[in-house]
Amino acid sequence: MSSTTRPPLRLSGARDLRSRLVLATLARRPVEIRRIRADAEKPGLRGDEASFLRLLDKLTSGSRINIDETGTTLRFSPGTLCGGSVEHDCGPSTRPVGWFMSAILPLAPFGARPLLLTLKGVTCGNSKARSADALAKCAAPILENFGCRGCVIDIERREASSREKRDWSKLAGSVVLRCPCVRMLDPVDLAAPAPTQRVRGVAYATRCAPALANRCAAAAREFLTPLQVDVRVATDASAQRDCAPVAGVGIVLVVENDQLNRGAECDAHSMEGDASPEALGASCARALVAEVKAGGCCDAATQPLVLALMACGADDASSAVLGPLSSNAISTLRLLKKFLGVTFKLGQDGGVVRATCLGAGLRNASKGVS
Repeated sequence: MSSTTRPPLRLSGARDLRSRLVLATLARRPVEIRRIRADAEKPGLRGDEASFLRLLDKLTSGSRINIDETGTTLRFSPGTLCGGSVEHDCGPSTRPVGWFMSAILPLAPFGARPLLLTLKGVTCGNSKARSADALAKCAAPILENFGCRGCVIDIERREASSREKRDWSKLAGSVVLRCPCVRMLDPVDLAAPAPTQRVRGVAYATRCAPALANRCAAAAREFLTPLQVDVRVATDASAQRDCAPVAGVGIVLVVENDQLNRGAECDAHSMEGDASPEALGASCARALVAEVKAGGCCDAATQPLVLALMACGADDASSAVLGPLSSNAISTLRLLKKFLGVTFKLGQDGGVVRATCLGAGLRNASKGVS
């Protein structure tokens, strides 16, 4: 049944708006969302959500989007995923590029052509979204396990977040996602990785002294060295001509285990209290150790992506060992049941959670049987 003939799924509220739209696109199911911040001082869709809708429209062919005059009711009828070369300016949004890209990743393998997506905007992360570096090191490699080989994220130009108003007509950060298309995702059995042997990372500085990145990396190495692991933290101090006109310092650390990476990150603009380079490095290293102790095949921020890919995979059993489920992962489980009819069996064993499901068997209609 096509998306034009299926009855719309009626939902309420602004919560999980991106996930709802993405899963509606994957399931080819029209969706109607009402009472979007109806009782708020500023009701309706926000600028970043409208920008995400424009991005979905660019990635698909034949999508129909209808928003009422108040912005509190959205009707979305998804089209066909096209893939190809797409460029989108995230614009003067409070959301970084990672907020857009993390939601798009489950869609990327199902296009008619390999996806080359260029997003312009803030490349660092904050408390509500991951940085482009963290997505490149932790999220993109996950797709390798599902048979989508060659998915990479490249940071072409960095940009730090800023609490101050600025001229958005100037050059912004630029991140490129390259993802091949597949006919169907493979089932997986993702166990907890082997004991940590190596930690890799990058400390970056934009429009400020390169020594700040060096101090940040040194503090992280000092914290992790007693754990007797191989620690290498590179520094990326962008010259004035190579980055957007906002100063910033941050660090991303990743525990590498084949394609099962776990990471943590800290950025000066999102730090509370002491935001010195030394505090950034130590705080990020401490968060990384906490992720490793939690167990599981991925970090907490990557859990929703793993669950979504498992649900979209072949009509076969898939399982993954996860740490304590995050609130976003729990919301994703509910949405996967609502849109795809996939129910997960969860079992707890020694502080970790084993999630098992039968995939919905989503097929890329543009890829023939080989």
